[in-house]
Amino acid sequence: MPDFTIQANRVAADAHRAGEALWSAIEAADIPRAKRFRAFEYALDAICDERPDEYYENALWAAAATAAVPMADLDGPTRAIINRNAANAWDAYVRFLETEALAEEADYRRDLARDERLMGAA
Repeated sequence: MPDFTIQANRVAADAHRAGEALWSAIEAADIPRAKRFRAFEYALDAICDERPDEYYENALWAAAATAAVPMADLDGPTRAIINRNAANAWDAYVRFLETEALAEEADYRRDLARDERLMGAA
């Protein structure tokens, strides 16, 4: 099942790069320092609304992108919340992938057993 962690790491890394780029764009737009994080959140929400509708992947993507905001631009409690949200979203996405894989395997085994019964009855 380590493929699930690799997939989650890939989503998180892509999102982190996107978050860094978004933050750079917000800084370049000369938005006042006190309003940058709010602008980042608005822009990130708009981007997430356009992403595919897979809930757990989108939650991980948003949380990892938010974690890309430089530490110097946030206070300690906010940084702790962001890091905790990113870790929780990563865990939830991996559990989702594992659950999906187990469900697919169960469906496959059910279909295989049904086919064997049908072949035995023929």
